[in-house]
Amino acid sequence: MQSDLTYDEPCVWDGRFFRIDDHIIRLESSCKTLRLKLPLPREEVKTTLVEMVAKGGIRDASVEIIVTRWLKGVRGSRPDELLNNSLYMFFQPYVWVMEPEMQPVAGKATVARAVCRIPPGSIDPPVMNLQWGDIVRGLFDGIMPTTELDGNLVKDGKLGPITKDIWDGYCAIYYDPKFIFEIDFKNGTAVNGVCQNG
Repeated sequence: MQSDLTYDEPCVWDGRFFRIDDHIIRLESSCKTLRLKLPLPREEVKTTLVEMVAKGGIRDASVEIIVTRWLKGVRGSRPDELLNNSLYMFFQPYVWVMEPEMQPVAGKATVARAVCRIPPGSIDPPVMNLQWGDIVRGLFDGIMPTTELDGNLVKDGKLGPITKDIWDGYCAIYYDPKFIFEIDFKNGTAVNGVCQNG
Protein backbone atom coordinates (compact mmCIF):
# COMPACT_ATOMS: atom_id res chain seq x y z
CA MET A 1 0.00 0.00 0.00
CA GLN A 2 3.00 2.32 0.42
CA SER A 3 0.96 4.52 2.81
CA ASP A 4 -1.06 5.74 -0.18
CA LEU A 5 -4.06 6.19 2.04
CA THR A 6 -5.84 8.42 4.49
CA TYR A 7 -7.78 7.61 7.62
CA ASP A 8 -9.79 9.08 10.43
CA GLU A 9 -10.31 7.83 13.94
CA PRO A 10 -13.60 8.65 15.62
CA CYS A 11 -13.84 7.51 19.22
CA VAL A 12 -16.62 5.83 21.13
CA TRP A 13 -17.00 6.66 24.79
CA ASP A 14 -19.62 5.10 27.04
CA GLY A 15 -21.24 3.55 23.97
CA ARG A 16 -21.57 6.81 22.00
CA PHE A 17 -19.59 8.13 19.06
CA PHE A 18 -17.96 11.54 19.42
CA ARG A 19 -18.67 13.82 16.42
CA ILE A 20 -18.86 10.95 13.95
CA ASP A 21 -20.31 13.16 11.19
CA ASP A 22 -17.40 15.61 11.48
CA HIS A 23 -14.91 12.74 11.30
CA ILE A 24 -16.50 11.37 8.12
CA ILE A 25 -16.61 14.85 6.54
CA ARG A 26 -12.92 15.31 7.39
CA LEU A 27 -12.15 11.88 5.88
CA GLU A 28 -13.94 12.87 2.66
CA SER A 29 -11.92 16.08 2.53
CA SER A 30 -8.69 14.14 3.02
CA CYS A 31 -9.74 11.73 0.25
CA LYS A 32 -10.36 14.65 -2.10
CA THR A 33 -6.92 16.11 -1.35
CA LEU A 34 -5.24 12.76 -2.09
CA ARG A 35 -7.48 12.09 -5.12
CA LEU A 36 -9.10 9.14 -3.40
CA LYS A 37 -12.83 8.47 -3.20
CA LEU A 38 -14.72 7.20 -0.18
CA PRO A 39 -16.12 3.92 -1.59
CA LEU A 40 -19.45 4.15 0.27
CA PRO A 41 -21.87 7.04 0.78
CA ARG A 42 -21.35 8.99 4.00
CA GLU A 43 -24.57 7.72 5.64
CA GLU A 44 -23.73 4.11 4.82
CA VAL A 45 -20.29 4.49 6.43
CA LYS A 46 -21.91 5.98 9.53
CA THR A 47 -24.58 3.27 9.75
CA THR A 48 -22.01 0.51 9.28
CA LEU A 49 -19.75 1.93 12.00
CA VAL A 50 -22.59 2.33 14.49
CA GLU A 51 -23.86 -1.21 13.85
CA MET A 52 -20.36 -2.67 13.96
CA VAL A 53 -19.52 -1.11 17.32
CA ALA A 54 -22.94 -1.96 18.78
CA LYS A 55 -22.52 -5.63 17.83
CA GLY A 56 -18.97 -5.68 19.20
CA GLY A 57 -20.08 -4.60 22.66
CA ILE A 58 -17.01 -2.46 23.42
CA ARG A 59 -18.32 0.70 25.11
CA ASP A 60 -15.04 2.67 24.95
CA ALA A 61 -13.41 2.18 21.55
CA SER A 62 -10.98 3.63 19.04
CA VAL A 63 -12.49 3.27 15.56
CA GLU A 64 -10.45 3.33 12.35
CA ILE A 65 -11.79 4.26 8.92
CA ILE A 66 -9.11 3.81 6.24
CA VAL A 67 -9.36 4.57 2.52
CA THR A 68 -6.54 3.35 0.30
CA ARG A 69 -5.79 3.21 -3.40
CA TRP A 70 -5.02 -0.46 -2.72
CA LEU A 71 -2.41 -2.15 -4.88
CA LYS A 72 -2.87 -0.12 -8.05
CA GLY A 73 0.26 1.88 -8.82
CA VAL A 74 -0.14 5.50 -9.86
CA ARG A 75 2.70 5.55 -12.40
CA GLY A 76 1.24 5.84 -15.90
CA SER A 77 -2.33 6.35 -14.67
CA ARG A 78 -4.57 9.40 -14.58
CA PRO A 79 -6.16 10.26 -11.20
CA ASP A 80 -9.67 9.60 -12.56
CA GLU A 81 -8.60 6.04 -13.44
CA LEU A 82 -7.66 5.29 -9.81
CA LEU A 83 -10.97 5.77 -8.01
CA ASN A 84 -11.70 2.10 -7.32
CA ASN A 85 -10.53 2.55 -3.74
CA SER A 86 -10.70 0.18 -0.78
CA LEU A 87 -12.31 0.90 2.57
CA TYR A 88 -11.33 -0.69 5.88
CA MET A 89 -13.26 -0.17 9.10
CA PHE A 90 -12.42 -1.74 12.44
CA PHE A 91 -12.41 -0.91 16.12
CA GLN A 92 -10.52 -1.90 19.23
CA PRO A 93 -10.66 -1.03 22.92
CA TYR A 94 -9.91 2.67 23.43
CA VAL A 95 -6.23 3.47 22.97
CA TRP A 96 -4.88 5.89 25.55
CA VAL A 97 -2.05 8.22 24.57
CA MET A 98 -1.28 8.48 28.29
CA GLU A 99 -2.59 5.87 30.72
CA PRO A 100 -5.44 7.19 32.94
CA GLU A 101 -3.46 6.75 36.17
CA MET A 102 -0.70 9.00 34.74
CA GLN A 103 -3.04 11.80 33.61
CA PRO A 104 -3.48 13.62 36.97
CA VAL A 105 0.29 14.11 37.28
CA ALA A 106 0.96 14.42 33.53
CA GLY A 107 3.72 11.82 33.52
CA LYS A 108 7.19 12.56 32.24
CA ALA A 109 8.11 13.74 28.79
CA THR A 110 11.28 14.45 26.91
CA VAL A 111 11.28 16.53 23.76
CA ALA A 112 13.47 14.93 21.11
CA ARG A 113 15.11 17.89 19.39
CA ALA A 114 17.15 15.85 16.92
CA VAL A 115 14.12 14.54 15.03
CA CYS A 116 12.58 16.78 12.37
CA ARG A 117 8.89 16.32 11.60
CA ILE A 118 7.94 15.64 7.99
CA PRO A 119 7.54 19.17 6.60
CA PRO A 120 4.07 20.43 5.61
CA GLY A 121 5.28 20.85 2.02
CA SER A 122 5.71 17.07 1.77
CA ILE A 123 2.41 15.87 3.20
CA ASP A 124 -0.61 18.14 3.68
CA PRO A 125 -0.88 18.33 7.51
CA PRO A 126 -4.71 18.24 7.77
CA VAL A 127 -4.75 14.95 5.81
CA MET A 128 -4.44 12.16 8.35
CA ASN A 129 -1.87 9.67 7.14
CA LEU A 130 0.28 6.84 8.40
CA GLN A 131 3.63 8.55 7.87
CA TRP A 132 4.53 8.05 11.51
CA GLY A 133 8.22 7.27 11.11
CA ASP A 134 9.20 10.70 12.45
CA ILE A 135 6.89 10.39 15.45
CA VAL A 136 8.13 6.90 16.32
CA ARG A 137 11.75 8.01 16.00
CA GLY A 138 11.01 11.00 18.25
CA LEU A 139 9.42 8.72 20.85
CA PHE A 140 12.41 6.40 20.83
CA ASP A 141 14.85 9.33 21.01
CA GLY A 142 12.88 10.67 23.96
CA ILE A 143 13.59 7.56 26.03
CA MET A 144 17.28 7.22 25.18
CA PRO A 145 19.47 7.04 28.31
CA THR A 146 21.51 10.04 27.13
CA THR A 147 18.57 12.40 27.66
CA GLU A 148 19.24 13.31 31.29
CA LEU A 149 17.75 16.81 31.06
CA ASP A 150 14.53 17.52 32.94
CA GLY A 151 11.92 16.57 30.35
CA ASN A 152 8.93 17.30 32.55
CA LEU A 153 6.63 19.63 30.65
CA VAL A 154 4.35 20.04 33.65
CA LYS A 155 5.68 21.28 36.98
CA ASP A 156 3.55 21.79 40.09
CA GLY A 157 0.45 21.15 37.98
CA LYS A 158 1.24 24.02 35.58
CA LEU A 159 2.35 24.04 31.97
CA GLY A 160 5.50 26.04 31.25
CA PRO A 161 6.29 28.53 28.45
CA ILE A 162 8.39 26.04 26.48
CA THR A 163 5.46 23.64 26.48
CA LYS A 164 3.20 26.42 25.18
CA ASP A 165 5.53 27.15 22.25
CA ILE A 166 5.78 23.47 21.34
CA TRP A 167 2.05 22.81 21.69
CA ASP A 168 0.97 25.94 19.77
CA GLY A 169 3.30 25.14 16.88
CA TYR A 170 2.29 21.50 16.75
CA CYS A 171 -1.44 22.24 16.90
CA ALA A 172 -1.21 24.97 14.27
CA ILE A 173 0.23 22.48 11.81
CA TYR A 174 -1.38 19.16 12.65
CA TYR A 175 -4.80 19.61 14.25
CA ASP A 176 -8.17 20.83 13.09
CA PRO A 177 -9.48 23.19 15.82
CA LYS A 178 -12.87 21.46 15.76
CA PHE A 179 -11.29 18.35 17.27
CA ILE A 180 -9.18 19.82 20.07
CA PHE A 181 -9.63 22.00 23.12
CA GLU A 182 -7.55 25.02 23.98
CA ILE A 183 -5.18 25.09 26.93
CA ASP A 184 -4.92 28.11 29.20
CA PHE A 185 -1.16 28.04 29.79
CA LYS A 186 -1.28 30.82 32.35
CA ASN A 187 -3.44 28.74 34.67
CA GLY A 188 -2.47 25.31 33.33
CA THR A 189 -6.04 24.34 32.48
CA ALA A 190 -8.13 23.63 29.43
CA VAL A 191 -10.74 26.09 28.21
CA ASN A 192 -14.49 25.52 27.64
CA GLY A 193 -14.97 23.57 30.86
CA VAL A 194 -13.04 20.56 29.54
CA CYS A 195 -10.21 19.00 31.56
CA GLN A 196 -10.10 21.81 34.11
CA ASN A 197 -7.72 21.34 37.06
CA GLY A 198 -9.66 21.34 40.34
